[in-house]
Amino acid sequence: MDRNYTVRPGDSLYAIAQKFDTTIEDLKKINRLSSSLLTVGQVLKIRAIAESGTSIPKHTVQAGESLYVIAKKYGLSVSELKQLNRLASSNLRIGQELVVSVQSATLSESKQP
Repeated sequence: MDRNYTVRPGDSLYAIAQKFDTTIEDLKKINRLSSSLLTVGQVLKIRAIAESGTSIPKHTVQAGESLYVIAKKYGLSVSELKQLNRLASSNLRIGQELVVSVQSATLSESKQP
């Protein structure tokens, strides 16, 4: 069941996606957002996730890619991508797998709006 969420001070797409176990890409798509900028009071649609056992979205680093390029591709900021993957630096290795969705983050809070 889809629901609505009203943006509060300090909210970001990353935090909202984490709270509702969804992805930034999905939030942007369902709400037709072209950027990650939010305004307090803005109402976002939150799509319910049908399956809880879906696979974790990952990206395999290719030659010439940077955190910036990968983050942009998946609608994340570089800091969000680093946080998701617990990266202390911006150095990447070819073949390295990066989690590219907040869906994979373990949520300790309940799913209350």
